[in-house]
Amino acid sequence: MTRRLPGLSRRVGRIPVWYLLPVLVLAAGVFVGGRALTDGGPAVADQPSPHGIRLPGPDVTPEPGSTPDTSVPYWYVPYQNADNKLPRADQEVAGVLVGPTAAIQVAYPERCDSGGYVSDFSKVASSPLSIAPSFLPAQASVDFQEATDCDDFVLTHELIYFVHPEDGVETRIRSGEVDFFESEHGGQIRVFRARVSAPAFPLDVPTARWTAGTVAGHPAALARPILDGGYGEAAVVVWDAASGVMTAVVGHDRPLSELLQFAEGLYC
Repeated sequence: MTRRLPGLSRRVGRIPVWYLLPVLVLAAGVFVGGRALTDGGPAVADQPSPHGIRLPGPDVTPEPGSTPDTSVPYWYVPYQNADNKLPRADQEVAGVLVGPTAAIQVAYPERCDSGGYVSDFSKVASSPLSIAPSFLPAQASVDFQEATDCDDFVLTHELIYFVHPEDGVETRIRSGEVDFFESEHGGQIRVFRARVSAPAFPLDVPTARWTAGTVAGHPAALARPILDGGYGEAAVVVWDAASGVMTAVVGHDRPLSELLQFAEGLYC
């Protein structure tokens, strides 16, 4: 029996507010003609932020071949704008359906008398859906955990790691002492494992950022971040056909190489 699971937990890890502020302004604060700026609406140049710094409009994109100066306020907005304009569609990559409307197909037992959220995670630890990576970033800690079962049969397991930024990194980045990509700027790693009837995972990433790969000998759909050094959303979605378990590792402001190392560590 298969049921569609439309998405994951909506919980967001504690990404530093100093970094998220302009993204929140873009996402929720500025509307023109009824359309959000991040949704391809009319250009509004130099929008003021709550701190008086001019926020680039949605049509401001990077110069071809340019590299970001991460000491400049809102340096990442043009790169996000360019990414927002790229086409998105559901597609099959390495045998996994990925895209904005892909739906997780949880494989329920034929009979399910009772089920819900798991309160005792010890039974999850002994199941194929256990999340116990052999590799973690040095400053990562568990921020959230959730699992579901049916008659003690574990169906899904989700775990969120918050990657703590270095002390004082905001000031050092803004002063130009260090580059965003050369420092531990913080971020988030979300891990989702489920028994599925067919591998499918929803992620709003442009079609062009997906490629096929392998993890521990299993086919995997790989989504690189907006900037390879670790800005934007990236993902590794692994399909183990023998066990019927799909594993998704989604990073926010983490490089793909780190997510691959993390995913490999789940199979050691």
